[in-house]
Formats: sequence, structure tokens, C-alpha cells
Amino acid sequence: MDARRTEEDVAALEAAFERMAATSADPVAHTEADVVFHLLLLAASHNELLECLEVMIAAALSARYRLVHATGERPGFAATHRAVLDAVRAGDPDTAEAAMRDLLAQAELDQSSL
Repeated sequence: MDARRTEEDVAALEAAFERMAATSADPVAHTEADVVFHLLLLAASHNELLECLEVMIAAALSARYRLVHATGERPGFAATHRAVLDAVRAGDPDTAEAAMRDLLAQAELDQSSL
């Protein structure tokens, strides 16, 4: 990702992360902000295949997040997203991948607790 992401991508991800933090008490706005964050991650990859899947991914994320965020922000939510953002900002693809794997593991735990 270090060779592909731009400073504009990082700025957009930071803004989306801040919006997630600011909307944690509003499940609808928080869901929208979370989806935007993940779509911006796809865009920052500058991978044409992933970008083509954006519509399907957005629909799936929206449906899942409506369930997850309905009960408020989940423990570890901000930390896992922050780790992904920090790795992308640093241009460290290995750490970004590890952070995304952690985020996915946390998402699986969140879903199993519903």
C-alpha cells in the first residue's frame, strides 16, 4: 500500500476516522462513517479489482454494521481502526495487513456476540 496510497488518501481516511469517533452515539451516522472508512481503504489501494467490488462491499458492510452498531460502539472498535489508519499513514503494508486481520478478527467476535 505504501506505493499506492497518496497523501490525499491518508487525509480522507483520517477525516473518516474522526467522523466515526464523533458519531459513536448515533448508530446510523456511525454506520455510514464506518462504511466510508472502509470504502476509502479500498480506494487507497488503487486496486482496480477491489474498486469494481465497491458496490457489493458497501451493501454488505452497511447491512452488517446496522446490526453491529445498533447496540453502540463495540469494545476495541476505535483501536483496531486506528491501527489500520496508522499503518496506512506510515506506508507500512505488512503492518497494515496485520492490522486489517486484527480488525476482521474483532469484527467476527462482534458478530458472534449479537
